[in-house]
Amino acid sequence: MKEKKDDFMEDVLGIVKEGKQYLVFTLDKKNYALLVSNIKEIIRMQSITKIPNVPNYIKGVINLRGDIVQIIDTRLRLNLDPVEYNKFSVIVVVDVEDTQFGITTDEVKGLYGIKDDEVKEVEGGDYLDNYLTGQVAVDEGIIRILDINKLMGQS
Repeated sequence: MKEKKDDFMEDVLGIVKEGKQYLVFTLDKKNYALLVSNIKEIIRMQSITKIPNVPNYIKGVINLRGDIVQIIDTRLRLNLDPVEYNKFSVIVVVDVEDTQFGITTDEVKGLYGIKDDEVKEVEGGDYLDNYLTGQVAVDEGIIRILDINKLMGQS
């Protein structure tokens, strides 16, 4: 299965082979990244069934080929302003401790290879820092690397 995922991502997005592979996407015109190893798939935005009495960042659930997947609005989780989903918005399905979640993104930028020694500690101490493992400078600007476990409230 892993080989198929890598083949798909290489064909669709183009993989930079050097370093660990990260999926880079935007939120509020800033670049964020997740390790590809945490990602199950990327799907188009679809109708989300709301569920009552949950935090505002939990948009609801979708039926993904028979699996019920909870959808997290990543912007709301990170205390960013909400926006309407558009044709560039996608859901990134991730696996966190054998549980699937979907997180919303404004737009997927592509895959980047990032070496561990390129990742710098995040400084500033704002709310967002609680969800980051580091950041890296690239030609396109800064990429903030998200800690998926913290984002999902798992640690």
